[in-house]
Amino acid sequence: MTYHQESHQLELCQHLTDWVICDSQPLTVLESPAFKQLIFQLDLKFQIPNPKYIKLLIYKAYNYLKSLIIEKLEKDANAVSLTCDLWTGCNRQDAFAVLLK
Repeated sequence: MTYHQESHQLELCQHLTDWVICDSQPLTVLESPAFKQLIFQLDLKFQIPNPKYIKLLIYKAYNYLKSLIIEKLEKDANAVSLTCDLWTGCNRQDAFAVLLK
């Protein structure tokens, strides 16, 4: 089987990463047999990346955007509102959320 050219594979990986981030998907979804079957049916040439690779892309996006946000806040913000929430999920794992307005 032939796969996508590297540039197209990277573009598809970025779209996958965007989906993981925007919809708060766990990285384990990438290893789900049902997810793999769906992707295989949609695009035979796409190689589902290792979750560690997607994690690396997420960290790169975070570091890139973090510096842009800090720069924007230092330049334009007169005030910042910060809201925090802490709860325990059904699986007994603690969760913490921060909302910056």
